[in-house]
Amino acid sequence: MNTTCLLYTSDAADEYDNMTVLYEYLRAERNIAITARRLNMHRNGVVYRINKILDQLQLDLDDADMRLRVLISYEILKKEGKFKPAINAEAADAPAGPLNIKSD
Repeated sequence: MNTTCLLYTSDAADEYDNMTVLYEYLRAERNIAITARRLNMHRNGVVYRINKILDQLQLDLDDADMRLRVLISYEILKKEGKFKPAINAEAADAPAGPLNIKSD
């Protein structure tokens, strides 16, 4: 069974959205701080969630091919309407902090 499908079915009984956590973690190139900021979570919460997901699914995210397969699975789920990222991709990639608006 596909790893994202396992996450998809396990989320129904879990109060946390593991699919979104793993998705954002992979999009952030496994950077905990960026993932935490995007999800508005504490860093320790992200570490706990990721470790729980990896233990549950037995994923080796050190393997670039595995990361690619998981991300492709997410794209397929998005196209099928079975997964919608919790945050806007463009907003997530915007720098944090106040806007620097210059007036003439």
